[in-house]
Amino acid sequence: MGWWSETIMGGDAPLDWVGFLCDGWAQHDWERDDTWHGYSVTKELIDANLGRILKNLRTCKVMGPGDPIGWQVLGVMIMEHGARMPEDVRGHVLQVTSEMNPQEEGWCDPEARQRSLDNFWAAVHNYDGTPVKITEEGLFEAIDKLLGG
Repeated sequence: MGWWSETIMGGDAPLDWVGFLCDGWAQHDWERDDTWHGYSVTKELIDANLGRILKNLRTCKVMGPGDPIGWQVLGVMIMEHGARMPEDVRGHVLQVTSEMNPQEEGWCDPEARQRSLDNFWAAVHNYDGTPVKITEEGLFEAIDKLLGG
């Protein structure tokens, strides 16, 4: 597993978490262009399945239950779709995000990672149910940037 960007969704781990969180309620469909990382996800589906999503997060044996990246991916999923974010979920996402230390975690650009975490924390803190686009950088975008594109 690796990271190609300091953004919240800029690595293999967040994309793995998308699959774990969506397991059992969201249809996987790579053929359509209107999916969320390959899954048919809507505000209504998130709201109706939040209990299942939280269970998936808390019981994931592959990534480890309670992994902070999983909580951040849940925050991204909720905010990008304008779904309901219960206060206990908001509080946990804020807590795990504020506890991350890019200086200790070996990031290539810890300052950029810290900015990404700070921006994400502010977005979660201020989230009011209006859809929010979280900045992402895909693998090919990162490669293009490295090559001077």
